[in-house]
Amino acid sequence: MPCLMSTEEYARSYDRCAERLYRFALYVLGDARQAESAVAYAFASGLQARPPLKGDGAFLEEMLRLVCGACERSVPLEGDSYADGIRRAVAGGCEESLLRILSSKSCHRRTVLILNALFGCDAAALHRILPAKSECSVSAAAIPV
Repeated sequence: MPCLMSTEEYARSYDRCAERLYRFALYVLGDARQAESAVAYAFASGLQARPPLKGDGAFLEEMLRLVCGACERSVPLEGDSYADGIRRAVAGGCEESLLRILSSKSCHRRTVLILNALFGCDAAALHRILPAKSECSVSAAAIPV
């Protein structure tokens, strides 16, 4: 039976990836408050389950899975509202070409692109992270080359 993380180990692991989780949720949803809620939900869910000790990479992947699930329960911003939400939330602004690309994508497609670009997730990792009930499947074709 695997050794479960203590609350202290969980908190330390979470602290190492909290900012990245928030950025991920923000770029998926386009709204700072919803992103904070999604990450808080993921933190509480993970703490309740306290995953087995497997290293930072496995912990981050599990937390991304929980944040994805929380994001699916949110109403993401789309189009100009999405771009405006990101501009308000990101200090120093955001690359406009990136905003144009992300704001034109569905929430699921944004999620796949962000996981691939910011976290280096391949198709196998995407299958582990994304909820099984996602609106469409993930294929290698979904990952930009």
